[in-house]
Amino acid sequence: MKHSYTRIEARVLPEADGLTNVVSEIVVGMTGVDEDSGLAGYRDTLVKLPAPDPENFVKFEDIDEAWISPIREKAAEEGKWAESIATELEAAKSRPISKPFAWQVKANE
Repeated sequence: MKHSYTRIEARVLPEADGLTNVVSEIVVGMTGVDEDSGLAGYRDTLVKLPAPDPENFVKFEDIDEAWISPIREKAAEEGKWAESIATELEAAKSRPISKPFAWQVKANE
C-alpha cells in the first residue's frame, strides 16, 4: 500500500488580531493505493488551528512543508487513515467491478 498526501489546502484570513495572512484552517487529504490491485481510497478532514501566537506567527506566504508536516501527520494518525483505507480496499477486492472484454475495447477504438 502506498500512501500520499494528495490535498493540502490552507484557509487564510486576510487579517486576524492585527496580523495579516493568517492560516486559520487546513484541509488535509490522503490517498492510499493498493499497488497490486490498483484500487485506491481517500480520506480528508478540516483541521482548525488555534489563534495565532504573535511571538511565533508565520504568515501564509512564509509557510513551508516542514511547518505543515506535523499537522497532516497528526490528522492522519488520529483518523487512523492508513488502517481505514487498507480495510476499505481489502473489502473492495471481494466486490465485482464492471470491465469490458479485450475485444470490446478494440471494437470501440
